[in-house]
Amino acid sequence: MKRSPLTIESALYLLAFGLALVARLSNLEVIPLLEAEAGWALRAWEMAQGGGLSAGSQPAYVALTGLLFSFLGSSDALARLLPALVGSTLIWLPYFFRDHLGRVAGLVVAFGLALDPTLVALSRQAGGPIMAVTFTLLAVVTWSSGAAILAGVLVGLALLSGPSALLGVLGLALAWGVGQALASRESGERTPGFFLDLKRPRDEWVKGLAAAVVTVLVVATLFFRHPEGLSGLGQGVVEFTQGWFTASGEALGLVLLALVVYQPLAALFGLAAVFRGAFKAGGAARFWLLWAASALALALLHPARGVGDLAWVLIPLWALAAYAIAPLLNWEVEERVVVLGQTALVFLLLVFIWLDLAGLSTAVLYSELLSLRLAVAAGVVALGIVATVLVGYGWSFAAARRGLAWGALAFFSVYLLATGFGAVQQRLRQAGELWWSGPTLGRIDLLASTLENLEELQGEAKGQLEVVYQVDAASLHWYLRDVQAARYASEIDPESLPAVIIALKGADDPRQAAAYRGQDFVWHVYPGWEANLPVNWVSWLYFRDVPQLSQDLVLWARTDIFPGGVIAPEPDDLSSEAPADDNPLEFEEQQ
Repeated sequence: MKRSPLTIESALYLLAFGLALVARLSNLEVIPLLEAEAGWALRAWEMAQGGGLSAGSQPAYVALTGLLFSFLGSSDALARLLPALVGSTLIWLPYFFRDHLGRVAGLVVAFGLALDPTLVALSRQAGGPIMAVTFTLLAVVTWSSGAAILAGVLVGLALLSGPSALLGVLGLALAWGVGQALASRESGERTPGFFLDLKRPRDEWVKGLAAAVVTVLVVATLFFRHPEGLSGLGQGVVEFTQGWFTASGEALGLVLLALVVYQPLAALFGLAAVFRGAFKAGGAARFWLLWAASALALALLHPARGVGDLAWVLIPLWALAAYAIAPLLNWEVEERVVVLGQTALVFLLLVFIWLDLAGLSTAVLYSELLSLRLAVAAGVVALGIVATVLVGYGWSFAAARRGLAWGALAFFSVYLLATGFGAVQQRLRQAGELWWSGPTLGRIDLLASTLENLEELQGEAKGQLEVVYQVDAASLHWYLRDVQAARYASEIDPESLPAVIIALKGADDPRQAAAYRGQDFVWHVYPGWEANLPVNWVSWLYFRDVPQLSQDLVLWARTDIFPGGVIAPEPDDLSSEAPADDNPLEFEEQQ
C-alpha cells in the first residue's frame, strides 16, 4: 500500500498546528485560575474525588477534565489542558474549506487562527466556551464530508459545552437563511447552501442523531456513573435563554474595542476584501461576510455578551481577510525591488508612528507635547501618502499598492504576535486585558506558599494544617483543595482558635488581633474602567495600564505556631487582669 507523500501544503498546516499547540500549551499554569475558571475546575475535581457531578451548564468540560484529574491529579495547567488541546484543532477548519477558500487563503486562515490573540487566550481558560466553538464547527465540516457518525459525536459534545454553542448555531443559521434568500431572489432557486447542505440521505440523519444521543448520555453521565449530569444540557438551554433577558455581560464598547485592538490585521484586510466586492462574488465569500455580520450582531446585541463571543466572529473574519491577503503572497511580481523598497518604507513609517504615539501616554491633554506628537504623526502619514503616489507615477501604481499592502501586512503581523504574547505571560497589568472574564487573581501563590511555611513551623503533615476561611469563593475552594483540614465557615465559634483564619481585609476580629498575627495578600484585581472605556486610552493600548482596584485577603496565623509564641488572653480579659502595656504580644500586619 502506497503512502501519499507529505506535500508542502500539508507540512504548512502541520506547522500551523504546531504553532497553535505551542501558543496554547506554553506556561498554562503561569496565570492563576480566574474565579470563573476555578468554579469549573472545582466541579471537575469534586467529580474526580467521587462526589456528585454538579456539572452546571458545561458537563463536557467537567466530566472530561474530571477524568483527567482522576488519573493525573489536579493542577492549574491540567484544568486548562482540555480547552487548550481542543482549541488548537481549530486550525484544521480551513483545511476542509480549502476548496472554497483557495489553498493559499486556507493557509492564511490556518496561521491566523493559530496565532490570533483572542482565540489563544480563550483556549487557555478552563471552561467550555472554546470547546463549544470548536466542536460545533468541526461537526459542520465532518457532516459536509459525509462522516455522519463523527458529526453526531461532535454535535453531542458541542451541546454539552455550554450556551455558547447555541449562540454560534444561531449566527450560522441566520447567515445561511439570509444567503438562501439572496440566492433565491437573484436566481429564482435556492442554492445547496455552501457547506451547510441539509439535504442528506435519511440514513445519515439517523446515524448522526443516534451518535449525538449516545455521546450526550455517555459523556454527561460519565459512562452512566453520574446520571445527574444530564441536567447540564437543560441548564445550558436555560442559561442561554436567560442571557437574553439579563444584562449581565460586558459593556458593548469594550467588546467592540477588543475586536479592533486585538484583531486589527483581520479587521483591516477583511474590510479590504469587502470593498473589493466579496459580497457580490456570491458563494463562499458571500457566506463568510454574512456569517461575520450575523455573529457580530449577536455578540453585540446579546445582553449577557462577553469578549469570548467574538470567537464566532473571528473565524469568518479571518476567512474574509484571507481573500485580500492571499493575492499578496505571490512573490512573482514585476518591479520586485521597487515593491520591496516601498514595503520597507511603509513598515518603518508605521513603526515610527507607533513609537511617536507611545509618548502620548504621558502627555498632558491639550499640552504642547500632545500637539507636537500628533503633528509629527500626521506629517509621517502625509509622507507615506506622498511616497506612495511618487512610486505610482515613477514606476507603477500596481507596485505602489502592493508595497503599501505588504508594509501594512508586515507591521500588523508583528503587532499580532506581540499582542498574543500577553496571553501566555503573567504581568503586573494583567487586569487591563479585555479577554479575562471577571477579576484577575493577585498573589494567591504567595498565600499558598505561606500556608506551606506555617505547616513546617507547626510540624504538621502536608495538608493537615487547620485552616478556616470565611470567604465563600471558588478560587479559595480550589487553591485550598489539598489542605484536608481546611473548611469554610461564615462564622467562627468564639471558643475555638483555628491555627489559620483567612478573611477579607477589613473584617478584622479583635480576638484575632490578640491571638493571631496577620499578613494581607492581594486577592482580586479589577480594572478601574470609567465610562466603560479607559480614560488614558494610549497608555492602555501600549502598556495595558489602567487604574486597578484590589480586594485583599488577610491570613491570620495563631501566635503559638511561631517560635516562642504563646496565645494572648482575650481582649476583655486583658482589660480586667493586666494593663495593656504588659501584653507581651503585639498584632503584626505587614504590607
